[in-house]
Amino acid sequence: MPNEPRRWSDEMLNEFHEEFIQHAQAFADHDKEEKAFRAAILDAFPNGDAVEHRKYHERLMEAAEEQKKFYLELRLGLAKNSVWAATMTLLGLLLLGGISKLKSLLGIAP
Repeated sequence: MPNEPRRWSDEMLNEFHEEFIQHAQAFADHDKEEKAFRAAILDAFPNGDAVEHRKYHERLMEAAEEQKKFYLELRLGLAKNSVWAATMTLLGLLLLGGISKLKSLLGIAP
């Protein structure tokens, strides 16, 4: 009869039980190894907090970017001020030279 349920023999049940025990033990071993691996990875981070460690590095990168921006602006400001100072020095020297030349042309004593 096709609808009749299949009966398991004691031997089949014992074999099934042994395989089940083997799989359960393999799963437990794998779970134990995975937990040890996770603990080893998290041990590499301060307080075992990988997210906070990432945020720390993000803050370091932001600070480095701000420092880079600061020094770029500082160099740019120094360059502008140096050009301004050199221009004013040249204009001052030209003005003094022009006054001296004008005095000599007009015969005014220095």
